[in-house]
Amino acid sequence: MGSLRNRCAARPPGGERSWLQEGQGAGAGSGAASGAKAALADARLGPEPEFGGFYAARESGAFGKQGLDIDIKPRGQGETWKLVATGVTDFATTAADQILVAREQGADVVAIFAVYQTSPQAIMVHKARGFTRIDDVFTNPGTLEAEDVTWLKFLRGKFPSAKVSLTSNSPGIATFLAKQDLSKQCFITSEPLQATKAGSDPQTFLIADAGYNPYTTVVIARGEMVRKEPETIRKMISRSAKAGEVTWMILAGEHGDGQAQPRDGRSDVRRGRRGAAPADRAGGRE
Repeated sequence: MGSLRNRCAARPPGGERSWLQEGQGAGAGSGAASGAKAALADARLGPEPEFGGFYAARESGAFGKQGLDIDIKPRGQGETWKLVATGVTDFATTAADQILVAREQGADVVAIFAVYQTSPQAIMVHKARGFTRIDDVFTNPGTLEAEDVTWLKFLRGKFPSAKVSLTSNSPGIATFLAKQDLSKQCFITSEPLQATKAGSDPQTFLIADAGYNPYTTVVIARGEMVRKEPETIRKMISRSAKAGEVTWMILAGEHGDGQAQPRDGRSDVRRGRRGAAPADRAGGRE
């Protein structure tokens, strides 16, 4: 997988994949006056390194010092924007493509910060299969565990004559370890590390390299709140940027990289793989 320094690097502001929180902590109320309710949630099943900075910010009181009441709870990717849209929580995290889904359905949600410049969403396979690119996952017989979400729809359209069989994504990596012909969706910062520690031979292919690269771990809010409470939004962006820096340090520790963290908390998992980060994609993104 290469060093984390080669896989994750800072980029300037852009627009991010998801952990959701409902404002249930002490002092949570309506609006910024009594502490904005915050959600930082993901489709993932529990705390993982790539979201560690948000947990650290909550536990250290960094959010509370800004008048932000954070209660982090895992949620499904589609649920997070719905909680923001209906006012259950003031903030959440999600993937950028889910914001498009939300707005298409009339939800007034906008992106205010993105942790990842390049999406860490990937597919992992067993290295022994000899695959050299993501195309091989679809053009060879086998099984792919994945959620039926936008990136999978994109890849199915890109490889219409796929020979791989699709099945729903299972929790953990047990099925991947047990079946040599099984490929599995992953974050390059998570499941491949678990598989390696379990003695397996994971090889990863970024979805971004196939041409589908939405921002991931995007902090979202209601458009109305952005317009009416700019100071609260500013505080949340500031804390999210710090959380992004801490997340990078946590990931560096996971990879044994030991490099200094990015200065602005935004990571590009492709930087260094081709010698430079992709051009900033802030324009035209919310």
